[in-house]
Amino acid sequence: MILKFILKNKQKIFRFANRYEKIMKNKRFILASVIFALVFIFADSVFSFRQFSDFPLDGDLSNGTAPCVSYSKILQNPLGTAAIFKHERYAATNRFFLHWSGFLYYNKMPIILQSIGVNPINSVYLTCAILKLFTQFFIVLILSLFIKELSSLKKNMIPFVAVILISLFQTNGYEEQMGIIDKASSYAIAYGFPTLTFLFFLYPFVYYFANRRVVGNRWVTLFFLSILGYIIPFNGSLNCGLVSVFLFILFVSVLFNQYKKHKLKFVTETINYFQKIPIQLLIPLIIIGLFSLYSFYLGTFNAENDWATISLLERFRRLPIGFYNIMTIRIGFPIILVISTVNTMYVLAKASDETKIKLKFILKSLTFFSLVYLLLLPFGGYRTYREYIIRFDTFIPVTLCIFLYYTYSTVLAIQTANKWVNIIFISVALASVCFFTIIDSDRNYQNSCEKHQFQVLSESKSNKVELDCDCSVFSWGPLPDYNNSYESAVMLNRWHITKGIVLYRMEKK
Repeated sequence: MILKFILKNKQKIFRFANRYEKIMKNKRFILASVIFALVFIFADSVFSFRQFSDFPLDGDLSNGTAPCVSYSKILQNPLGTAAIFKHERYAATNRFFLHWSGFLYYNKMPIILQSIGVNPINSVYLTCAILKLFTQFFIVLILSLFIKELSSLKKNMIPFVAVILISLFQTNGYEEQMGIIDKASSYAIAYGFPTLTFLFFLYPFVYYFANRRVVGNRWVTLFFLSILGYIIPFNGSLNCGLVSVFLFILFVSVLFNQYKKHKLKFVTETINYFQKIPIQLLIPLIIIGLFSLYSFYLGTFNAENDWATISLLERFRRLPIGFYNIMTIRIGFPIILVISTVNTMYVLAKASDETKIKLKFILKSLTFFSLVYLLLLPFGGYRTYREYIIRFDTFIPVTLCIFLYYTYSTVLAIQTANKWVNIIFISVALASVCFFTIIDSDRNYQNSCEKHQFQVLSESKSNKVELDCDCSVFSWGPLPDYNNSYESAVMLNRWHITKGIVLYRMEKK
C-alpha cells in the first residue's frame, strides 16, 4: 500500500524533496534549527534537574559523607599503603578519590547554597540535583564531541547530536534499563561521575585518531591527562576495568593493524608506531596503566568483597541471565539496536569507502570493548542487589557505547542519504527523540514525606525522636534502633537542619 502511494505520487515526492534540499541549505533555516536544538537541550536539562531534585536521600549517602567507621579509613591515604604494607582489610581500599570527592562535595555544597539564601532542607536536594545534572550535561557534551570528530561534522551541528543523545538519558522512564544517572545520590557519584572523568581522559585520544594531532596546547594536555591518569584508577567502581579494557583494545588494535600491513616487518613497524605516538599521549597512558595495575592489587584488600560472596563460576553462569534481562526488560535497547542496524546497512551500501572503513572500525571497537568489559565484570565481586552481576549501573559503559554508536550511525546515515531518503532518516531520528523524551516525561515526587520528617526533626527539642511515617528517611528502609541513624543525624546537624545530633527511629515502611 505504501509502495503504491509512492508510485502514484512520485512526481510530487521528488518536487518536495528538491524543495526540502534547498530549505536545508538555507542559512536562516540552519540558524533557526540550531536555536531550536539549544532551546530543547535547555528545556530538557531544566526538566531533568526538577526530576533529580524529587528523589529522597539514599541510605549510603550519610555513611560516606559523615563518614561511618567503615569508610573513614579510605580517606586517610589515597594509595592505601596500610593495606599494602600492613595487610589491613577495610572498605573501598582503592576508591580514595570517589569517597574524597563525595565527602567534600556533599559536606560543602549545601552550606554554599545556604549562604545565598537557600533553605537548609532544600539545599541538600539541590546539591544532589546539581551533581546529577552536571554529570549528565557533560557526558552528553563529550559524547557529542566524540561524534563530531569521528564524523567530521561542523561545530554548528553539535547541538543536533546533543539533542539525540540527551533524549536517551532516562530518569523516570527506562532508567532500570538505560539509566546513566542513578537516582541514589551516593551511586550517582560512584558510577556516572567517575565515568565522566574517564570520558574526559579519552577525548584527546579520539581527537588524535580523527585528526592525527594533539588537541589544544600539547603541554597543557600532557599535564591534565597525567593528573587524570593518577585520579581515574582510584575513582569509582568501574574505572579500573574501563582503563584495562581500553588499554587492551588499543594494544591489540595496533598489533593487528601492523601485522595486517607489514607482516614480515611486523615487530619493527610496531615499535616504530609506538615511538611515533606523541609523548603528550604516551606518558598519560603509561601513568594510568601503572596506577590501574596498582589499584587492582589494592582492591584485593577491599573488605566489601567479603560482605556477600558466591563462586567465580557461579558469577559467570549468572552473567548471560543479567545480559538478557537488561536487554529485554524494556523496549528501549531493541529500538535503538534496530535503528542502528538499518543505519549501518544503508551506510555500508551507499557511503564512500573511507566512511565504510571508519564505520566498521568503530563498530568492531565498541563491540569488542563491550564484550571484554562484560567478561571482566564477574571478577569485580558480587553484591546481593546485583543478583545477576549485570545491572543498569554496571552496564553504564556498554550503554554509552550503544548510545554513541546509535547517534554516530544516525549522523552518518543522514550525511550519506540524499533527498527523500534523507527525509526518512531525519524523521526517524526526530521520532526517536520524541519517543524517548515522552517516555521519560514523568515526575515522581518521592521525597515529600522525607522533607516533612526533616522538618519534624528540625523542630524537635529532644535528642531522640520516634518518627511515624511510611517512607524512608535518609535510609534504605526502617530504622528499628536509634543508633542506626547516627551517621544520618550527624549529617543533618552538619547541614544545619537540626540544632544538634538528633537520633531517630522508625519501624514502618
